[in-house]
Amino acid sequence: MTMKNSKQQPGAKPETMPIEDLKVRRERYTQWLESWRNDPSIGYRKNYANAIGLMIKALPVPLEEVTPEILEETAKKASDSHETREKIRIACRHFIDYAHGKGWIKSKQQLRRNALGTRREKPLPETLRNQLLDILKKHRHKRTGDPLSDDVSDKRLETMEAFFNVVSKANPSRTIAKLEHFSAEDMETHQRVLENEPSPYTGKPIKPRTVKTVLGHVLAVFISAAKQLHWKSNPMDSFELPLYEYVQKEAYIAKANVSALRDPGPLEDMTDRKAFLAVRNATMAAVQYDPALRPEDVVRLLAEDIHWEQADADGLVPFEVRDGKSRAKGTRETLHFTPQGVTDIRRYLDSLKKYCAKYGIKIKPFTVKKTGEALGAPLFITEDGRPMSPETYEGIFKDLARRAGLDPKIASHSLRHSRISHWLEDGIPIDRVSRLARHRDVNFTMKKYAHYLPGSDRSFLAKAYGKKPAAEPILTKALLPERPVLRKIIEALLGLLGLVVDAARIAQLEEALVEKIQGKAGRKDLCYGIPEAMERLRLGRTQIYDWMRRGYLHPIAQLNSRKGLPREEIDRLASLRNSKEAALILGYEEKKPTTIQRLVREGTIKATRLGNENLFTDRDLTEHLLRLNSHKMAFGVRPRRPRMAPMKSAPAPVLNFTTPAISGGPAPLQ
Repeated sequence: MTMKNSKQQPGAKPETMPIEDLKVRRERYTQWLESWRNDPSIGYRKNYANAIGLMIKALPVPLEEVTPEILEETAKKASDSHETREKIRIACRHFIDYAHGKGWIKSKQQLRRNALGTRREKPLPETLRNQLLDILKKHRHKRTGDPLSDDVSDKRLETMEAFFNVVSKANPSRTIAKLEHFSAEDMETHQRVLENEPSPYTGKPIKPRTVKTVLGHVLAVFISAAKQLHWKSNPMDSFELPLYEYVQKEAYIAKANVSALRDPGPLEDMTDRKAFLAVRNATMAAVQYDPALRPEDVVRLLAEDIHWEQADADGLVPFEVRDGKSRAKGTRETLHFTPQGVTDIRRYLDSLKKYCAKYGIKIKPFTVKKTGEALGAPLFITEDGRPMSPETYEGIFKDLARRAGLDPKIASHSLRHSRISHWLEDGIPIDRVSRLARHRDVNFTMKKYAHYLPGSDRSFLAKAYGKKPAAEPILTKALLPERPVLRKIIEALLGLLGLVVDAARIAQLEEALVEKIQGKAGRKDLCYGIPEAMERLRLGRTQIYDWMRRGYLHPIAQLNSRKGLPREEIDRLASLRNSKEAALILGYEEKKPTTIQRLVREGTIKATRLGNENLFTDRDLTEHLLRLNSHKMAFGVRPRRPRMAPMKSAPAPVLNFTTPAISGGPAPLQ
């Protein structure tokens, strides 16, 4: 059979081969596959043998004519699983390289592409490559001091390889052997190519954000080289990064759509393999959403990182995140799964146990690339038991998004963004959200997330201009029961005392009792009027009536159809201190009482919640001071004293916590 060496045009459909030629070619490729399996130099790549077999059955053209487009169509035709497709893509490249190295095929297409979609047609010169490897190896992270990871180093090397190819293509006669041979004009050429030419990987224009990121990575390499090699001047000093007008906006996923992502669907009609994959994919989305993890944290999560034995009474289970973003190497942070997330994980572990037992899957440990150190068994595995890569999870999430009716173009990081937005919607304070999301500071959370609260703009407009709801009625209570009930009570009391009184006398007693309790004298002894309550509580009339509607105050109906407020209730509220008064007493010199609000959230100080305000009793403040001072005295620190007004020729002032507050301010300092 004669092989065709002509290049297949991108996007063109492969020509249909005769059935006899297909059969002969597949038999020959199967023999090559047996040689692949028995070759000891293949090493770990023998795991791709099954994927190569699927590729051989679905491949419509000879190996010499396989292009990236044909490889993509073959992978889609061979399997409906994203993992298997990715494995076929990798296996096909390895198998074609192996056949070409053996001399079984005379030519091969360029199938490997880097993140930019630029084909690496020309390899880096040996001197330039060694120089780059040495610079990347010695580079240290600015914040943590750690070296670059293997993945980041490989991506930087690919970026520089693409940069070198663009410069070499623009001037083929030019010799570039070191970084010093580049210039700022080369960066401008690279920028023009990225902005004007479509990506060979997707055929679409490269986004401005990607262009800026790539140029920034190239500049970072030159800046690091200038520091390490002690250059007098950096050849890229005159180049400035472009300023593109774009808005970076994460996709927001509503709670209902998140529930659809976490639902594996009906498992009864699935095979054991498909049921396991459905449960695993849904659980990965649940694990990322529940504590707002990043995608790389999900795939690096180990089974031993979940501490089931430390589950608390609320159903929260702690787990550890290793080597998080911008953290020093070896850092472990403790987070918690909610009860719903715990349920999803337990369901996945049961499915994993059945799947491994039925198909004889042995889970391979997660290892460090440089040292080969085994860290432990991963929580989420591929079909053949290997640890999963972030790229594989990204493809899984796109399949989940498509099944849930979402845009398949959204990234898995949108789950993290949506979870943080949901926390803010649920009323969690933004400083607490910042800690849960593991942001570097609360200002970043304010800038990126606080402005995005779906429905918040509408609620503000409705509050300002919408229809006002009808005022809620003020419910009053009477000091005495209804007249018939009151008459029966009087008759019962007289009977217990053994007194016989006629009906007229009972009516007189009834009127006297009502006048004594609900009359003018009784009102003065038992109740405050509205003006008196306003003075005691230092509130306006509108606020008093608003507190009545909200149920903070309980008015009492009186004979003159006026309302009275119980003295005991008003006196108790008047004795409470607001946040500013409490901060003054405790000695926190702040314009806004932020410290005491934080102590309330942490549970250090007890507070009475009244609407949107925290109120404090003198007893609670006293207990806090005693606890604080006893703790400090145990460590030899001078105790904190309450803040006191200056007094002339008087003994040491003592704060009287038992005196109730009077109108005009807190209790006086005596």
